[in-house]
Amino acid sequence: MQAISAGFINTSALPLSFQSYSGISPTQQHADEYFTSKGLMTKDDSEWRTRTAFFSYKTSKDNRQIYIHPKFQKRDPRFYANILFPGQHSYYMDGSSVTSENKDKDRKWSWALSSGGNTGRLFDPWYDGADGFGKKSGRDYCINGYLLYKWVAHTFTTTTRGDWLIPIFRYGELLLNTAECAFEKSAAAGGGDLLSNPDIWDNWNELRARVGLPDVRSAYRAAGIPLDAKKIRELIHTERRVELAFEGLRYFDNRRWLEAREKEEGTRLGFSILSPGGGPTSSFWNQTPYQNLVFYDRKYFMPIPQDELNKNPALSQNPGW
Repeated sequence: MQAISAGFINTSALPLSFQSYSGISPTQQHADEYFTSKGLMTKDDSEWRTRTAFFSYKTSKDNRQIYIHPKFQKRDPRFYANILFPGQHSYYMDGSSVTSENKDKDRKWSWALSSGGNTGRLFDPWYDGADGFGKKSGRDYCINGYLLYKWVAHTFTTTTRGDWLIPIFRYGELLLNTAECAFEKSAAAGGGDLLSNPDIWDNWNELRARVGLPDVRSAYRAAGIPLDAKKIRELIHTERRVELAFEGLRYFDNRRWLEAREKEEGTRLGFSILSPGGGPTSSFWNQTPYQNLVFYDRKYFMPIPQDELNKNPALSQNPGW
């Protein structure tokens, strides 16, 4: 276990309306990595990709009309646990515990206080919203319409301080490590048992069952999409990026998979934060570039500090540095 600062998470990750910085924004690319409720990658779920209707409901506490974008409907439960998205009520509310008021398993964004406190606070990152660019203080605003949700505890307040413990190595990572190792071993041997190897599927299925997603094989069979070694590897990598998101492993995974250039270079997208309103016709929902990243192959390795090279003339600097 290791300690993580509750105060740092509060002040860095939460929206402006919580007197915080809106400073930790997952990318649209990461949001797209979360599976659909069918257990498929978003690009493989034709029904999900063609959804155009916003979901609309009124909150039970303040009777406010809320619109949920099609992208946020029928998703992997980890999406709702990890990412604060436009139109979502945060369960972080003045230290009061909350419970979901949803009856439909595909609706995981509406929350109601179980007792006391204020009404649920909506995340409003559009320009004229409570958390929008128009309300920013200095450089503090949400850059793309998403904020980190994973490390905010249910009963934190804006003044909560101190540390709380998180696992350095947890059971979900063990399941993923075992499944990936078994897959790569099988693939290297010709892949004859890729769809039946229990070391792959028993571990993977246990992980998915915990969050209520179907077995990959049955999900893709139902979708009529065949599974070969290339596809299974892509799915394993995606599962790991989702399950272990924001736990400090992606940097190293991208490098051992030699996928760092693919994942760490290019244009980062989000919503149009300079557009007003959060209704279905608002231009806020247009995909908008906000950052361009460049990756150099030398970034596969960190440079060796010069004082370490000075101590040992036999050492040579890593390539490109």
